[in-house]
Amino acid sequence: MIKRLDQITMARFIDVICGDYSVLLEKEENVDKEILEKCASKLILEYKTIVSPSQVKSMLIDKEEISKENAAILMFRICQTLISLKGYANVKDILTEAGYNVASMSEGQLKNKVDDLLRAAFFAQKRNNEINRSDETDKITVPEDIRSSYYSEVAFLMTYFKMTIDINTITAVIYANIVNRAYLEMKRK
Repeated sequence: MIKRLDQITMARFIDVICGDYSVLLEKEENVDKEILEKCASKLILEYKTIVSPSQVKSMLIDKEEISKENAAILMFRICQTLISLKGYANVKDILTEAGYNVASMSEGQLKNKVDDLLRAAFFAQKRNNEINRSDETDKITVPEDIRSSYYSEVAFLMTYFKMTIDINTITAVIYANIVNRAYLEMKRK
């Protein structure tokens, strides 16, 4: 099975991006679908990291933010459950550890504070989900459109660098570096 970006041609890599992970397999090789999908994701991330490191960094920050929001919602729900079980001291310990100043709050104030924090966390999660959804609608997902965008990119690079690029022979890692170099050169101009 192909596990590295330098082992796959750009033409086969485009197939992977279009969802055909079978191109990663050697002759008559049989690999679990989940392992194949993980390998494809790893290769796509590696490619994107070479092409646009800042975009990947931004994507990772977004994923981290989503994880933090989910953890906060879980924490506030646990606090609500503890309050329903009269575990006010535990809730104060949890919220104090999380950086909230709740030591002097009464039981009623504490309950209201947790409810407010949970509502705010849900609001933040909903807002970020809407932002992420609008970003995803801009993405190309139809295989024919994906192929077309890569072919246009290849044509642009061939014109820009005045060289021939054969996607059936060039490896995906070399192609990714060419794209990155073109981007950096255009950015400097």
